[in-house]
Amino acid sequence: MDEIFGLSMNTLAVIVVVITAIIFALLAWVALRNPVMFKTGLRNIPRRRAQTALIIFGLMLATVIMTAAFGTGDTVSTTVSDDIYELIGETDMLITWDEEANPRPENERVIPLEDVAALEDRFAGDPDIEGFLPLLVETFPVVNTATRLNESSATVIAYDTARAEPFGSLRDLDGNVVSLTGNQIVINEDLAGELDAEVGHTLLLYLQGFPVEVEVAAIGPNTFLSGTFDIGVTEIPGGAVAFDFLAGLLGRHDIAYAVVVTNAGGVRDGLDRSDVVEAKLRDALEGTPYKVDPLKKDAIEMATFFSSAFTAVFLIFGLFSIAAGILLIFLIFIMLAAERKPEMGMARAVGAKRRHLVESFLAEGMGYDLGAAIVGLVAGVFVTFGMVGLINSFAAEGFGLELRTTLTPRSLVIAFCLGVISTFIVIFFAAVRASRLNIVAAIRDLPEPIVTNPEAATWRGYARAVLNAAVGGGAIAVSVFALYRLPGDFAPLFVIALLFGLVGPYVRVLRRHNFGAPRHERIEGGGIPLWPFWLVPLIPFYLVALLIARIMRDRNPRVSLGLIVLGILLPPIGLLLVASQDRDRPIAWGAGFGVVGLALAALFMEWAFSSESYFFFAGGVSLAFGWAAFTLRYFHAQERISFTVLAGLLLAFWYVAPAGTLDFIIGDLEGGPELFFLSGIVMVACGT
Repeated sequence: MDEIFGLSMNTLAVIVVVITAIIFALLAWVALRNPVMFKTGLRNIPRRRAQTALIIFGLMLATVIMTAAFGTGDTVSTTVSDDIYELIGETDMLITWDEEANPRPENERVIPLEDVAALEDRFAGDPDIEGFLPLLVETFPVVNTATRLNESSATVIAYDTARAEPFGSLRDLDGNVVSLTGNQIVINEDLAGELDAEVGHTLLLYLQGFPVEVEVAAIGPNTFLSGTFDIGVTEIPGGAVAFDFLAGLLGRHDIAYAVVVTNAGGVRDGLDRSDVVEAKLRDALEGTPYKVDPLKKDAIEMATFFSSAFTAVFLIFGLFSIAAGILLIFLIFIMLAAERKPEMGMARAVGAKRRHLVESFLAEGMGYDLGAAIVGLVAGVFVTFGMVGLINSFAAEGFGLELRTTLTPRSLVIAFCLGVISTFIVIFFAAVRASRLNIVAAIRDLPEPIVTNPEAATWRGYARAVLNAAVGGGAIAVSVFALYRLPGDFAPLFVIALLFGLVGPYVRVLRRHNFGAPRHERIEGGGIPLWPFWLVPLIPFYLVALLIARIMRDRNPRVSLGLIVLGILLPPIGLLLVASQDRDRPIAWGAGFGVVGLALAALFMEWAFSSESYFFFAGGVSLAFGWAAFTLRYFHAQERISFTVLAGLLLAFWYVAPAGTLDFIIGDLEGGPELFFLSGIVMVACGT
């Protein structure tokens, strides 16, 4: 399998390996920088073995599903590709009459041999083309005179076996080259099985009701050169005879029904030249009634698409289980944090910071994560073998071929890394959530005090949430998409927005840091965060953020709703407002990023209608529904009823839209397998 959701598997492998390496490098840095808290987190793993086993079992679900999905995709891709290479051999191109552009009666849709000779002369010595082979193909009822068994429809192909050497030559089951003369025939394994035929038997081919005797010269494997034109578990009886013999029977010595072409190189290497050879042949056939099809290339691409779609379906159905596993992971770590609340409170009381608690939880979580990824990978391999066995047992006939289990190292690495990454992300957010505690309440094991927000459910609080979401990364996302999609006249505007947007996340970080704290909260003598200097290209933006934080940290102006809205529209004002806002006032991040999602939805809609893509249209609609849900939740508008109605409407959209019900409004948009992936995410979100 080479692609998944349109992304190259090689590219995906590099990305996930790099991200996984960064995660392990981060953990190594935490272990070296603060070994006490790191060991404190790890020591909890062996303390409760039953709990550890339960946690690993819950965490491994994502890795199992991804391993099974990629393994099944590899199996389908490898099985179909190998069968195609075995069937087609060194045949790469097919030249036939272009019936669509030049409609003719069937008996006139032929290629004169003089045209074939002209092609051979033109491409003699060409480094990319090794040979041409004219063909005749007919279907005959066949009877074995020795066994009296018959086959009602056998495909017989005719060509000059002396010219078939560049195509791998016609061979018998032992691999010996066979040359055909006179009325000799080589039958494939399927026809031999149907007729119970052996070498030396006489067969009768019925042409328009008249029998024609042929002698079985050899039995060959099921390949293109022996009359096999399809792959699968079904019987495909066929055979090969000499070109002159069949031409004599048909009375057409000077024509061919088709011409096959072999590229320079072997069975697999020749495929790399298909694009070049196709272009050369198209130029040569321009002005003629013939067309060229990249036979092998199309078949391999179809196998790749089929395997990618197969994998995508497994992943999409697995999204529901993965989503449930993610919720389980989050709840597990929240429960672990609740269990150790007094311990965490005492650690904070003696000087530990929030980040120390996060590091401790990350160490413990990654211990579980690594164990779960390894166990999940092994379990996924067994699941793959089981699934392939079930498919072969119950669906081989309908599936069309017998699968051979294949697991590539690349897919195993991707599945392992994706399992580690997905679990790490959930663990990180759970650790950050668990580290937010009131020290006194934690030591006494009391409920956390409820922080009241005077701006809750107000337009002022809503605008401030949008401002912080824009500064915290939303402006970057919107600007990048806008620069990619909107006309060049808007480019300067969004370039400026992007430059200020790159400063925004640093301003947010510094405002939460001691450096950006107001005078009455700031500990004198503290430094600045040094980790941003590792991101060398972004250092100038960090320096600007330091300047803004230094100027605005001791100011806490009372700003109006209008000024906040102005800050959303004008990034420089927005940066100043965020750098000077009250650090302890809660922010409705969901509502804020919901508006960012609405802006992206508008860009997605433009993208959808300009490129006729259903994926971006559906994505834009889904983002708009997300904005509506977060907004209604922020204003406490009957949360349960609102969420239920919005989820139902969105699911109804996904039910009717792919069927073309809305085409009279939106036009005929096109979609692909990526819609399955998006629909899986949306359905999981609606169900959650």
